[in-house]
Amino acid sequence: MSESVESIDLSKTSTGLLLALFAEKDSLAWGEFDRRFRPVLVGLGSRLGLGPEDAADAAQETLLQFYRDYLQNKFSRDKGKLRNWLLRISRNRILDMIRVRKRLPGETPFHSVEPILDNSEALDVLWEREFQQAILRESLNRLFSKSRISRNNLDIFRLCMQEKKSADQIAFDLNLTPEAVYRAKHRCTQKLKEIMREVEQSYEL
Repeated sequence: MSESVESIDLSKTSTGLLLALFAEKDSLAWGEFDRRFRPVLVGLGSRLGLGPEDAADAAQETLLQFYRDYLQNKFSRDKGKLRNWLLRISRNRILDMIRVRKRLPGETPFHSVEPILDNSEALDVLWEREFQQAILRESLNRLFSKSRISRNNLDIFRLCMQEKKSADQIAFDLNLTPEAVYRAKHRCTQKLKEIMREVEQSYEL
């Protein structure tokens, strides 16, 4: 039995999100899509050397074109993944931006950007890196805000991973044994891996 749009957890189900996007008035679905992919698009522009405003503008133009094209049923699973289609749209919008800027007096050409846009393998690598960063950010957010890991263990994990403190230093600061620190880190690491597998599926569109 197929899932109804109303019963779908959009934050977890990639297929459900694709179905819900067809409901033009479903602002929840489009909001989730925007939340999931806008940071990836902005990050790609930044990795290509665009400034913050240009990266944000390119992401906005990409999402607007995607919105129009998707509702016109221009995407087909037979042609590949939606995320790859989104990359092609982003590439073309960034190229359009460069062409416009080249015609403006006093504008500096994007010499470092154009070679990468013409190299599909290099562009794919940057795109995948940005997706992995997005998956990690979302997974860490879920670990700290939604998991049932104890606050003490999460604090230890944060000190290990984000503040780069050693187990001995954490043990000394918190009056614990190094073994207790290692156990807490292990629990959080295993839970993070579990969450990342789930989040990664939500990006497989």
